[in-house]
Amino acid sequence: MTVAFGAPLPATTPTAEVRIALMTIGAEAAALRRGPRDVLGREFIKAAKRRFGSFCMADAGTPPMSFGRALTAALLLSQWMRRALPSQPRIGVLLPSSVGGALANLATALAGRTSVNLNFTAGREAMQAAPPSFRKIDATHPRDGPRTGQP
Repeated sequence: MTVAFGAPLPATTPTAEVRIALMTIGAEAAALRRGPRDVLGREFIKAAKRRFGSFCMADAGTPPMSFGRALTAALLLSQWMRRALPSQPRIGVLLPSSVGGALANLATALAGRTSVNLNFTAGREAMQAAPPSFRKIDATHPRDGPRTGQP
């Protein structure tokens, strides 16, 4: 548990400013707790090694997945991301909250990239409004998707 204190605020401080002050203190406290090597991908790998065969995640459309299977899937997807998107520091993820979405976010972290979760419910109009530099890749399409060893 971490307890952090900030500068006192007057009782008349607007709620929005109090909220910003609390978020700032929270971010500073979290930064003090975390080392430079404590990143999502590395932490998941450590957890998966300890619990390789244990339950990790599931959703209504996916059978339960162990830490080992989740790690394997995320590593394979991260390798594909590195090859398919070599110069992209940020990768948009357009998936619902699901095992697939979790694996895509984990793979993005393992690829050393930043995931940008896009609103799955926004629809085609929102996607068409994206800037022209926004590269759209359909990972389920044979042209774009992860390779399975076939030429």
